[in-house]
Amino acid sequence: YETDQIPKSDFDLKWRASLPKGISPNRDDLLGVAIPYSKLGKEFYLRLFADDMPRDDAKACFDTIFKSQKLWKMDAIDPYISHLIGPDQTKAALFRKFTRTCRSPTNPAEKYLCKK
Repeated sequence: YETDQIPKSDFDLKWRASLPKGISPNRDDLLGVAIPYSKLGKEFYLRLFADDMPRDDAKACFDTIFKSQKLWKMDAIDPYISHLIGPDQTKAALFRKFTRTCRSPTNPAEKYLCKK
C-alpha cells in the first residue's frame, strides 16, 4: 500500500497468514503498531509506530497522536507516550496538559481522550 491506511479485511488476511499455525490474532498485539478506525463506513488500520513518536517534545508527540486519530482510549494511547513518562513527568500530568476528556458520539457513557 502506498499509504499507511490498510483496509481491515486485507490487514486481517495478511496478519493471519503471517502467524504460525495455532496462533490467533489478538488486537492487543497491535498496541503501539496500528490503530483501527472507520471512514465513510469502511474499516481500516492505520500504521502508527510508537517508536516513531517525537522523543524529546511532548507537545509534538501529542500533536502527532491526535493528527492520526481524534479520539483515543487511555490504554490505546499508552504505548505512544510511555517514553515521555519518568521521575519528573507522570502520565496524569501529561494528560492534564495535552488532553481533555471527551464522550463518544455514539455511546455517551464511553470516555475518550481528545486534543486540548
